[in-house]
Amino acid sequence: MTSFLCAIYLIFNCPTLLSQNLGSGWVYIENVQTNLVLDVQGNAKTKGTTIWPHSLNYSKAQMFKLTSSNIPDRFGNDARYIMAYDNRSLSSDFYLSVKVPPLVTSPVQPIENNLHQPALSSEPMVFTDGENHSNRKTLNNYEFTIEEKNELSVSPIHLANSLATKAKQIWKIIPVPNEPDMYYIQSAEFKKQYVIEPLGLNSGGTLVLGEFTGSNLQKWKILKTAPNEPTDIKLTNFEWERDLDQSTWKFWKWHYAYKIKGDITWKRNNDVTKLSKQRLTIGVDNDNEHITIEPQKSSYKFSIESNSTGNKKEHCFRVKAYSKWSAENTTFSVETCTTPNTSTPPKRPPSKGVSKLLITNCHDSKTESVRLWLYDVTTNNGNWVDKGVLNNQWQGSNCPSGIPKEINLTDNHVYILKAIDCGNLSPNETNGSCHVLTSPEIKGAQDGNGTTLSFQIDGS
Repeated sequence: MTSFLCAIYLIFNCPTLLSQNLGSGWVYIENVQTNLVLDVQGNAKTKGTTIWPHSLNYSKAQMFKLTSSNIPDRFGNDARYIMAYDNRSLSSDFYLSVKVPPLVTSPVQPIENNLHQPALSSEPMVFTDGENHSNRKTLNNYEFTIEEKNELSVSPIHLANSLATKAKQIWKIIPVPNEPDMYYIQSAEFKKQYVIEPLGLNSGGTLVLGEFTGSNLQKWKILKTAPNEPTDIKLTNFEWERDLDQSTWKFWKWHYAYKIKGDITWKRNNDVTKLSKQRLTIGVDNDNEHITIEPQKSSYKFSIESNSTGNKKEHCFRVKAYSKWSAENTTFSVETCTTPNTSTPPKRPPSKGVSKLLITNCHDSKTESVRLWLYDVTTNNGNWVDKGVLNNQWQGSNCPSGIPKEINLTDNHVYILKAIDCGNLSPNETNGSCHVLTSPEIKGAQDGNGTTLSFQIDGS
């Protein structure tokens, strides 16, 4: 009883404080008792389409926007139009309306001076709903439809005639005390306080205007279709890493690979059942990497490709939440931007050494010979050792033909091998463009303790 009296007091005596959900965004309107939502029947955005209570399906038929644009001041600051979502644009020309039957006439009756006039019909039919409110009435012959906007005059003269034939489109959105995002939706066109409620409990039923009681059947949740914003983005162990990619058996094709890695956490701020997915976006130099994340997660360990200068660049992170709605269904977190720390693993190949190199020449030209040079990094005397010329080993369409060139390595010495196709000068005397093979550093080993590695020259 106390809550009912408070609701009555709030509705008729107090200024209204409305939720942010009643701002410019799209919402759905769900009945507290039935869990049914307002729905444009068949999603037909045409004049006269019925609005009915329906089970939640996250479609555009169940999306609305509350707007106070051009509502005369006399209706108060809690008055709103309820606009249906338009599939073609963000501005719709159709609004939730309650229509009353047009005036009908009885058979013409003769009156004085031989003039005739019609007899007006009676007041709209009312009935009680079977609840313990003997004097509560429900208007059941009013139709809820979407109609084109009917702008009202700002004149203070206001006729609250319940038999008016125009659509009733202005609704007072009254907060339920102490119940967030919960409202009564009252018609602003009646002297009595009539609010929207479903006539039954089943999907696909009928909406009616009921005399205010404060029951759950008259309460509606007004909730955003877009999810809440993820917050408190925190980044830890954020590093840029350079590592030697040895995934190919061709040592001369080993190369450095770069990546960024780390851990990111955030506050989801959404009921998991209301989300369809989340997405982590990592951006650098206007290039974005998108990672899809399950709805229930609030942390992620990432490792993605970078480049040789990634350790010097600012990377920006943000999380995007997706609701289950078919439109107006996303919200971004605020960006968090920072530069990674540098992590550089060892550069050299595995410790097991190589006893012998086997080189074949399948130069793209099919005619070029190459000169081989070996540098002892361990001695590091600045001298490249000439290992001779290796002729082209193409035979028709096949390569290599013949036996490979062999080069033996010294135990525990580290070497670099180069092949040059532009003369007899050493590597430090020639242009790098004619170095058709440059190996990584290779550790030598005695026979029996090392492996034999094959190099095939196929560049130009």
